[in-house]
Amino acid sequence: MSERERSSSRSRVARVGALLACASLASFAAAQEAASPARAFCIRGATLVDGSGSPARRGDLLVREGRIVALGEVDDVAARGAESIEAEGLVLAPGFVDVHAHGDAFEHARFEGFLAQGVTTIALGLDGGSPRLPEEAERYAAGEFGPNLVLFAGHATLRTTAGCGLRSDLGAEDLARLSAAVEAALAAGAVGLSLGLEYDAGRASSMDELVTCAKPLAARDAFVACHLRSEDDAAIASALQELLSIGRASGARVHVSHLKVVLGRGEERATEVLALLDAARAQGQRVSADLYPYTASYTGIDLLFPAWARPPHSYGAALHERRAELLAHLKERVNARNGPAATLLGSGKWKGKTLEELARELERPFEEVLAEDLPPGSASAAYFVMDERAMRRFLRDPEVMIASDGGPSLAHPRGYGSQARVLRLALDGEAGFTLEEAVRKLASLPAATLRLRERGVLRVGARADLVLFDPQRVRDRASFEEPRRLAEGVRATWVNGVLAYEEGHANDARAGCWLRATDALEFSLPAGR
Repeated sequence: MSERERSSSRSRVARVGALLACASLASFAAAQEAASPARAFCIRGATLVDGSGSPARRGDLLVREGRIVALGEVDDVAARGAESIEAEGLVLAPGFVDVHAHGDAFEHARFEGFLAQGVTTIALGLDGGSPRLPEEAERYAAGEFGPNLVLFAGHATLRTTAGCGLRSDLGAEDLARLSAAVEAALAAGAVGLSLGLEYDAGRASSMDELVTCAKPLAARDAFVACHLRSEDDAAIASALQELLSIGRASGARVHVSHLKVVLGRGEERATEVLALLDAARAQGQRVSADLYPYTASYTGIDLLFPAWARPPHSYGAALHERRAELLAHLKERVNARNGPAATLLGSGKWKGKTLEELARELERPFEEVLAEDLPPGSASAAYFVMDERAMRRFLRDPEVMIASDGGPSLAHPRGYGSQARVLRLALDGEAGFTLEEAVRKLASLPAATLRLRERGVLRVGARADLVLFDPQRVRDRASFEEPRRLAEGVRATWVNGVLAYEEGHANDARAGCWLRATDALEFSLPAGR
């Protein structure tokens, strides 16, 4: 993108200048009272970025009973009885959709970190672990949440409910129970199947099992969201091919969760990885991917340990009987991942320390500290193992959407900053794409992937999931030292037409609900159904 294009994008969203960039607090207070489904409000004079990628334009938007009923220039007659919100200098966009989030929907029902970035729908149940469906369907259907929820059926959870545990020797009866469990979860409203192939249940699974689990998705146009078997540079191609093979054999759509190349360097390497996905699309496969805009991943410390020292194997036996081999593995593994300074503990007794700092404090080699003080299951950590240039190349790809892979309980800033960071990069001309494209990646592209036909766009008839933000001020504030700092610059977020967030705090509204994939009013259905 040229500098001229970047300048044009910035001018569209900042044309009235910074002095007009704040709507009155009184207007927002009035809107909170007015924005129930039974009432109406009209946002006037905003810069409208509709989510389609089309150029921004100045206009008004009228909401009645939780839906957009007018867009563009709304006259006083049409807006009669609606509260008026002046939004000169602010950007109005569709609420963002996060296809890969984490958190307990009842413990963290408000999900304030997402609302503060304009996220109005989040997906839970990723990486293979999920709520139990249909057993918990009634509970989720009755729940009230800050944002809307969509739920995946987690492969590891299904394995547990089907009585398969972590066994690798599944027979025909086991596979039949797994297939039935997938069918039941989809019938209850799951949007798809999530896999965590790098984790214990995923590592135990054969291709036959994974295809069996994916086959029920094809008839519903649901999809497989996959944490790949490995994200390491040397293994990424084979891991992607495994996922693509699952899709070809089952007929299901496939989706790469948190696309990255661990220790892969430069734009060229990212381009090579993206070419694998493009080649599959050229052959007729439906393939999508998401990304968070950070160069550190976050997961359990288990990632550093060999398979024979992780469940279902006994760690105590591994440490006692194969200690020297274990220490050698840990030393090699950590050094291959940028060394102990690149592992930052995010939970447990030594939260906030790098592995290097902890080893120095305890006066022992880092591999011994891992083996004796940080065994599998004891902590999670951020791993600084990605290249900025590769991440930026993935970010620019038009088929890659933005997702946080974060949540209220994770000590990684991505849960509180991913969407705001992408907006800031686009507005500053550093993303390689315009604000309009950023909103498409944040809203309509993930909504279309989930088949949400009433979300992710500004159009008449759509649900009033909305975000109003100041283009001069919007930015992420979370860091690894303070991972739960709210983003700034989002003036208001509406969920289903109800004001759920005013800058600085979420209110007591719980307008979000579970969006079941079985609801034809919410979801596009496959052709012929």
